[in-house]
Amino acid sequence: MAEYPSSDHSQRPATVASVTPLPLSRDSRTMKQAATVARLSLRSVVVEGAPGLPLPQSLGLATRTAVARPDTGRGALAVASRYLWRLGAATYRATPPDAALYHLHAPYQFPAVYARARRTGAPIVYDAHDFYTAMERPDAAGMAERLVLHPLLARLEAACVRHCAALITVCDGLADLYRERYGREATVIRNCHDARLDVAPSTGIRDACDVGPDVFLVAVIGQAKAGRPTDAALAALTALPEHAHIALLGRGHEAIATAARMAGLAGRVHALPPVAPWEVVPFVCGANASLILYTPISQNYRFSLPNALFQSLAAGLPLLYPDLPEIRAVAEPRHCGLVIDPTDSAGIASALARIMDDAAHAASLREAATRAGHELSWAAEESRLSELYARLLGGSP
Repeated sequence: MAEYPSSDHSQRPATVASVTPLPLSRDSRTMKQAATVARLSLRSVVVEGAPGLPLPQSLGLATRTAVARPDTGRGALAVASRYLWRLGAATYRATPPDAALYHLHAPYQFPAVYARARRTGAPIVYDAHDFYTAMERPDAAGMAERLVLHPLLARLEAACVRHCAALITVCDGLADLYRERYGREATVIRNCHDARLDVAPSTGIRDACDVGPDVFLVAVIGQAKAGRPTDAALAALTALPEHAHIALLGRGHEAIATAARMAGLAGRVHALPPVAPWEVVPFVCGANASLILYTPISQNYRFSLPNALFQSLAAGLPLLYPDLPEIRAVAEPRHCGLVIDPTDSAGIASALARIMDDAAHAASLREAATRAGHELSWAAEESRLSELYARLLGGSP
């Protein structure tokens, strides 16, 4: 473990302030990073952009909420602009002025964090979860977004990259994009699961779906959003036996479940509300497989390496995964799943049937997934974070 200097005029450990625009209970990467800070015997303070669920005491984190007052005005552009201003002001007020290091998890709060850091000369680590300037399909934005919001975001992120002491991102593909766009090297710290933070939920996925052990249950982890189509997966159920079910875990799936009922799949598609990040893996481990539904609608999606992938492996679930470079680089050499096209219902049905009909093959995939989950852990990734903090804070690794 690294040794770090104490804060000035005090024997208490140096403070690392982690800043996220989300509630901490919805940002598993910030939670893992902040827990690593606490594990390194540093004082870990998280500034979250909105209130969330109460945190388990075992995390050892202090949180401050930067509450930006809601905007009831008209016009998406005006509302978004005012929100960024209010979020920045609230973040500045909530962010500790005496932090020895600021760990920023999105560009939106950079001005506030930079203003704090300049007063003391504290370094900023910019942790890019996504390639923010190419997150969505190019033709998906309206004119106001293309002409104002996107250029504003691009300027904010360029400032983040220019002024940060270190740049972190989640995979090699995004690191390449940051190098090409900004000429800056990024340290890759994958968003692997941290089993040390898991808390057993009050119920599991089968109880939540009200199904027994005879049901072949496929989990889809994560909120509904562009680039994650579910239509083909649901259509695949019509070609499979009645005991094949899909559970959609996360926000925004209610309309999908309603459409499934209208398509004659009543009782076989389950829209479940999100569970806390520290409960996801123990919650889903009772499923039979996991569907990773990502399509390359943008550069950001092409290089996706999502939480759901690592959570599924940590739960020991065989994967059905898309042929995207980062996901395939993890899954293919570990033989823990089957490649599918998320838009091809027949292909998804065929892959699921292979697992359903061949118990030995299913067991082999589950064993491989379990091995991969043990190998691909946050405990292995955090050594690079510890080394980075030691360099920036003057500690010895």
